[in-house]
Amino acid sequence: MLKRSVLLLLFLALLAACAPGAAVTDTAAAVQTAALATLQAEAAVVQAEIAEQEALAQTEAARPTLTPTPFPTAAGTSTPAELVIPTTPSPPTNTPHPTNPPGIASRFVNIITCGGTPFATILVNNVGPQTYQSAIVVLSDGAGHEIRRADGNNEFLPSSSSCPGAEAPTLGPRSEAFVVISAQGLTGGDSYLVRVTVCTERGARGECYSARADFVR
Repeated sequence: MLKRSVLLLLFLALLAACAPGAAVTDTAAAVQTAALATLQAEAAVVQAEIAEQEALAQTEAARPTLTPTPFPTAAGTSTPAELVIPTTPSPPTNTPHPTNPPGIASRFVNIITCGGTPFATILVNNVGPQTYQSAIVVLSDGAGHEIRRADGNNEFLPSSSSCPGAEAPTLGPRSEAFVVISAQGLTGGDSYLVRVTVCTERGARGECYSARADFVR
């Protein structure tokens, strides 16, 4: 807009310079009047544009300024806090308890009398995981000669003072019981041995294991 105003002023100055002497012709006066009207119209347009720009500037100044919010960080650091994932401890490994091999241990306990007959009582200890359902009891002298035997499916007595007839049918894992055999006719002061054999099935069948017990009459 200012450029157009400058051009009009230059045009008016050129008309004034072209007039003869100091007088202004009617034609030049008409041109000057028209140029002045144009200049006034241009000035009005420029003033309107300036007023519009001032109003736009005031609107922009009144608009609130948005300030970006910084991302929150961990206290005392300039970076986000590290995510900590808890770890679950591994369950303990189940270690199986050692299992003793199958078998028995035996020892002489005492001589008891049942119905007037002496009996040698032998403790039988089941040291393994199996159950025994039958037993064979063999009495021998010190030289190993068999004197007598007893065998059956119900040979396990509950205590060292029990007489035949109170037997239990089985000997369970890691448990103990007693067996007896007649000591009738044994010579006092002599050495004897009793061999006990137990089996996992009735009738002295299945897996069988033996142990011996020595005693002096």
